[in-house]
Amino acid sequence: MDESLEEEKISDNNVNISVGHFATLAISFVAFGSLMYWTWNFFWPCGQTSEIGSFILFWLREIILFGLLGIALIGAAILWLLRFFRRLLARDKNEL
Repeated sequence: MDESLEEEKISDNNVNISVGHFATLAISFVAFGSLMYWTWNFFWPCGQTSEIGSFILFWLREIILFGLLGIALIGAAILWLLRFFRRLLARDKNEL
């Protein structure tokens, strides 16, 4: 019986760690997007902003990475919400 309590504590700690990692990833995702937006609107010494072609050439790998991370973040958020609602519904059924 004590082993099951220890397993529950371990699984609870893993959930907390993964939420922390998810928050860190989301914050870095927003910071990286802000950096890309800033470079798009930056006035270069000639007084003009970047053209779309030069912006894409400069950030191509990062744009691809940004898109893949965005898809992964959205997928992780959807899975987390589904798991949260399943647990919430399971608690309601157990209380009856």
